[in-house]
Amino acid sequence: MENIGSDLVTVLWIAAALCGIALLMAGAARRVVIYYDGADMSVTGLAVVLPLAAWGLFDSSLFESDLFNGIAHWIASPVLALAGLYCLLENFVAAIRHNRSIFLGLFIGVFKIVFLALTVLVIAGQLQKMFDEHSSFGDILVSLLLVAACVAVAGGMINGRKVYAVKGWEVPE
Repeated sequence: MENIGSDLVTVLWIAAALCGIALLMAGAARRVVIYYDGADMSVTGLAVVLPLAAWGLFDSSLFESDLFNGIAHWIASPVLALAGLYCLLENFVAAIRHNRSIFLGLFIGVFKIVFLALTVLVIAGQLQKMFDEHSSFGDILVSLLLVAACVAVAGGMINGRKVYAVKGWEVPE
């Protein structure tokens, strides 16, 4: 009985991964809207990037002046964090609105955030590997292929108009 907590966490991670794969496949099959358009993907990206930027800005001292550092810490960081929260909320609102279901929209909203965050992490890691001076030509080629695959999959997740056409829904203006 002492490992039940660890086993439960493992089962939850497997279930989350299976849900993610199912949503990825449903998006590819044009059954659900993952990202309606590029603007939808950008808002999701900002929901990931802005809080990280706020944290980085709050945690560092970029300026020599205490006044400028105070402004960065106590004005710019909270503004970036609030903008990130707004983008996060807009991410869920868009997922619910475009899929016309609260339940499905909430799952897709979480999936969109996780998918984009993992894609950005993979691309950043591969770009770092490409510009590492110790990387061989083969390493750089593999990194380029992985970045291209991530960009292609992310581009394929922009499927709003196609899903609307398949379902016979009226495309919003």
